Amino acid sequence: MGKIESLVFYLILYASSAFCLSLSKKGRGNKKIDIWFIIAVMIPVLIAALRDNVGTDFENYSWMYKNQIELSFSQWFNYHGKFVDGTPFGIWAISQIAKIFDSQEVFFGLAAFLILIPVLLFIKNELPRNSCFLNAFLFLTGTFTTGFNMIKQGIAIAFIIYGLRYVFERKFFKFLLFVAVAYLFHPSAIVAIFIYYFRGNGDGKFSIKRFFLIALAVVFLFSITTILERVGGRFASYVEYNGAEEFNNRTFYLELFWCFLFFLFSKKFSNLDSKNDTLIILFLVGLILSFSGFFSPAIKRIARYYTLSNPMLLSQFPLLFSQKEKPIINLLIFTYAIAVFTISFYYLEHADIIPYNFITRSVI
Repeated sequence: MGKIESLVFYLILYASSAFCLSLSKKGRGNKKIDIWFIIAVMIPVLIAALRDNVGTDFENYSWMYKNQIELSFSQWFNYHGKFVDGTPFGIWAISQIAKIFDSQEVFFGLAAFLILIPVLLFIKNELPRNSCFLNAFLFLTGTFTTGFNMIKQGIAIAFIIYGLRYVFERKFFKFLLFVAVAYLFHPSAIVAIFIYYFRGNGDGKFSIKRFFLIALAVVFLFSITTILERVGGRFASYVEYNGAEEFNNRTFYLELFWCFLFFLFSKKFSNLDSKNDTLIILFLVGLILSFSGFFSPAIKRIARYYTLSNPMLLSQFPLLFSQKEKPIINLLIFTYAIAVFTISFYYLEHADIIPYNFITRSVI
C-alpha cells in the first residue's frame, strides 16, 4: 500500500470506528448486544493485528512475544519480574494467550484490544454524548496510533483513563486497582496515582491543595533526572538520551496554546460537565511535565498520564458554543485532528506506521 493510500486508509477506518461508537452512545441497535460498540472496537483491533512490520518497534515486540511464549510463570518471574527491568507481567500474560493460537497477530490484536476497550468504554459512559465521535477520533489518531510502538505504555494509559471514573466518584481503592493493572504493563504508571488528589468539586476554584500539588509537579520536573538515575535500570537510560539536544519539543507549544484556551473557557467547561474541572487541572500538570521534553523525549512519556485529558476537552469544545457555531467548531477540531495525524505520521514519518502493509500469511 502506498503512502497516500495508507494515510487515507487510516483516516477512513478511524472515522468509521468513531462513528460506530457515536451510534453506540446514542443507544442504536440491540441493547443486549451492542453491535456498534463491537464494530467500533474491532476496526482498530484488526488494523493493529493484521499489520506486517508497521511501526518502528514492530520487530522488538515481535521478538518480545516469541521470547515470552517460551517462559513459564516461574521463569518469567526469575528473569523478568523486576521493578524497572525486564518484560512486564502483562506482556507475558497476553503472550501466553496468543501462544494458544500460535499467532503473533493475535498478540498484537490483544494488545490493541486492551488499549481500546477501557478508553472507548470511558468515552461512551463518562463523557457528553455529542463529544463522542470527536473524542474517539482524536484518541485513535493520537494515543492509539502511537501505541503501535509504545504498546506497553499505551495499555497502561488506557487503564488509567478508565480509572478516572473512580477519581470522579471518589473511590480511591478502585482507582488504585486500575493503577495497579496499568503498572503490570508499564511501571511508569505509578506516577498516575497522584491523579486522584487533583480531583475538584466541579466549581472551577483553584484551592490551596491544588496549588501545592502543582508546585510539587514543578519540583518533580526539575528533580526527575536525579530520581530516574537513582531508580536505575531502563529509566536511567531516559536521562542518557543521546539525541536530546536535537529534540525541539514543538508539541509543548501546541499544548501550551490548548491549555490557555481550556483555562479561558474553564467556567463554561465546568458548567457543561463538572468532571472538566479535574480534566483541565490534569492537563496543566501534564503540560508542566511535558517541559521535560526539552531535555529528553523519553522522560516526557511520563507526562502522558496527565495530558490524556486533552482529547476529552478538545472534543467538548464545540459544545461550549451556540447551535449555529457548533458545526463550524466541530469541523475545525476534526480538521485539526487530521492535520496533526498527517503532519506527524505522513510528513514527519513518526513511528514508521506509513506505509501500511497487511500480513501475507495465515493469521493463525
